[in-house]
Amino acid sequence: MGDDSSNSHFLGGVLMILYSLCKSFDICGRVGGVRKALKLLCTSQNYGVRATGQQCTEAGDICAICQAEFREPLILMCQHVFCEECLCLWLDRERTCPLCRSVAVDTVRCWKDGATSAHFQVY
Repeated sequence: MGDDSSNSHFLGGVLMILYSLCKSFDICGRVGGVRKALKLLCTSQNYGVRATGQQCTEAGDICAICQAEFREPLILMCQHVFCEECLCLWLDRERTCPLCRSVAVDTVRCWKDGATSAHFQVY
């Protein structure tokens, strides 16, 4: 009877060590992802430069996205002008200019749409 008790304690200890090792490897594997996420959070995305009054006038003084007068206008590399807020909302989902579809942003930040690569944790 005492033999069964010591065997169950031994088995419990082995299982606890295996569980701890699995969790440790899982945590170590996620450190790279945390570093990448922190780096993305600390860097600001520059979509364009401030548009001058003349550039806004040449663009018609109306944002093609919101159809209102420009508020804090930005000009893209393709020379199209948009409100900063409108452009940021657009570029959260797309990586191209809303008018000519030329590439405006090098990378798409998938996490902005709520997508995640986190998997269900069983243990």
